[in-house]
Amino acid sequence: MVLIRRIALGSAALSLLVATAAPSSPGTAQHGAPKPVATEPKARIDAQPGTLPEQRTASSISTPPLSANTALDRLFAADLRQSLALDPLGALQQGKRVPTSQFLLLFTPRLARERREANSRLLGDLGDIDPAALDEGHRISRAVMLDAKQAEQALLSPESLAQTEVQPFNHFGGFHVSYPELSSPGSGLVLDNGGDYELLIERHRALPKVFDQAIARFREGVASGVTEPRLTVDNMIAQIDGLLAQPVERSPFMAAARSFPDAMPAAQRTRIRQELYQVTAKVIYPAYRNLRQFLAEEYRPAARATVGLSATPG
Repeated sequence: MVLIRRIALGSAALSLLVATAAPSSPGTAQHGAPKPVATEPKARIDAQPGTLPEQRTASSISTPPLSANTALDRLFAADLRQSLALDPLGALQQGKRVPTSQFLLLFTPRLARERREANSRLLGDLGDIDPAALDEGHRISRAVMLDAKQAEQALLSPESLAQTEVQPFNHFGGFHVSYPELSSPGSGLVLDNGGDYELLIERHRALPKVFDQAIARFREGVASGVTEPRLTVDNMIAQIDGLLAQPVERSPFMAAARSFPDAMPAAQRTRIRQELYQVTAKVIYPAYRNLRQFLAEEYRPAARATVGLSATPG
C-alpha cells in the first residue's frame, strides 16, 4: 500500500509539473505584440501511444533510484509483514486479526514451503543491497538480518524439516496448550466488536482440521522413525485430560463470553455466548478428545522410550 501511494503521489506531482510547464494564457511578444499560443491537444482515452505532449514529457523524466538505506528499510517492513502472514500463532499473540484461511495453514506442507520460499526471496533481496552503499547503522542491521535469515534457511531445509515438521508440538507450550490461552482475553486476542467474536468462533470451527493436519505430521514421523519421547506424549495426554475435565462453562474457550465491549447490545451478547458454548461443547472438546485418542492409542506405542535426541534418526 505504501508503494502504491508513493506511485500515486509521484504521478500527481508529475501531472502538476506538466500542467504548470504548459502556458495557461496568451503570451506577449516583444514590444507588446500579441503572440499566438499553440494549443495542446487534450488527452483522449483512444489516443495512440507517444502522440501526446504529456506522454513525451513523462518519458523524459526518469525516477531516481532508491537509496540503499531506504531500500533496506522497505525490505525490513516487507519481511515483518511476510513473517506475520506465515506465523498465524505469532500474529494472534501480537493482537492481529488472523483470518481462518491463514489459521488453517498450520501444520501443512504448504506453510513450510511458503516459509522457505519467502526466506529465499529475502536473502536474494539482501544480496542486491550493497553494504558499502549503506550508512553504519543500516550496515549493521543488514549484517544481523543476513545472519538470522541464513540460520533460518538452514532450519527450513528439507533435511531439517524432516525432523521438525513431524513433531508439530509437545508439552512445552505446544499448540494444544497455547490455543486455549490465545482464545481468551488478555492474551493479545482482539475482541473489540461483534466481527471479532465471529472470527473467533470461525477459528474454533476450524480447529478439528488443524488437529487433523498435526496428526498427519505425527504419523509421518512414526513412518520415518522420528517421534517424541513417550514421556512427552504422556505429559501431552495429561494436559488434554486437564482441559477436558473442566466444565464447558468454565473452560478457557468461554472466557471471551465473560467480558463484552460496553457498546455491544444485550441480545448480541446472548447470541454470541450461546454460539461459543455450542462450538466449545460440540466442536472443540470433541477435537481434543480425538487428538487424545490418537496420542494414547496410536502415537504413544510408536513413540521412543528414550528421552535423548541421540535416539532420533538423522
